[in-house]
Amino acid sequence: MDLSLRREVHFANSAIAVEVEGERAAAIVKFLFRSISAEGTAQPHVTYRVWSGAAELVLRRADVTLYRGSSEAECADILLGDSTHALADRSSGGLLFHAAGLVWQGRGLLLPGRIASGKTTLSAWLALRGFDFLSDELIFVPTGSTTMHALTRPLNVKSPSRSALRPYFDFDRHAAQLLSTPRGDLIPVELLRPQNELSAAALHAIILPQYAPDAAFKLEALSPARAAFALVDTLVNARNLPNHGMPELARLARSIPVQQLVYSNFAQIADRLEAFK
Repeated sequence: MDLSLRREVHFANSAIAVEVEGERAAAIVKFLFRSISAEGTAQPHVTYRVWSGAAELVLRRADVTLYRGSSEAECADILLGDSTHALADRSSGGLLFHAAGLVWQGRGLLLPGRIASGKTTLSAWLALRGFDFLSDELIFVPTGSTTMHALTRPLNVKSPSRSALRPYFDFDRHAAQLLSTPRGDLIPVELLRPQNELSAAALHAIILPQYAPDAAFKLEALSPARAAFALVDTLVNARNLPNHGMPELARLARSIPVQQLVYSNFAQIADRLEAFK
């Protein structure tokens, strides 16, 4: 394959490379990675190759074909998921959370959560209520720091969340700007924060969200000990850290207030929005 472009992607002391040929392939890579740094000291440990012809797209990781077909959205969705996992796999030098990150007037809000906790939907709703959106997937806090750094990539809204966000975000009006599959929609960050290019902020609060249908609203402050153990479930690079990151988790939990949130709808949160600011 005659490759015409190579783009490195650096985040959280980890890096990947993407080699590209063809206009459609280049557009996918720009859509996914344009807000992520192309510079850093880490050497890429995974290289992806994206090729596009008149009617076909091919995505490969080393000798493995990840996608072959005609859909830009399918190709982008697979590349985004696989590359995010690859970046997380080699991250070190700090705490890497499966988390959303937002900012309100310079104050960073971290929303760590496992899959299906509701963090992506909640972060999108908060962004549409005026918060600056950083990420819905990975947030890095360097060792000894209380600054959060975001993997700023398109928001990945899964199909079950579309109905919850439709009253606040016009999917139909923005359809030409999205990459959509039956599984969900990739939404460019600029549709959520048109005037902002933040990728880092001083951490002000941590809220662990959990969506539960028909649940009563609960926002409970956690002690530093409870907070540290709760955060363990959202730490994705523990095996790369001294003592699996527990000393750093304890330090962060002592430095930043941590709360546990249970909610079933946005109306519950709208009445208590000051708690997130």
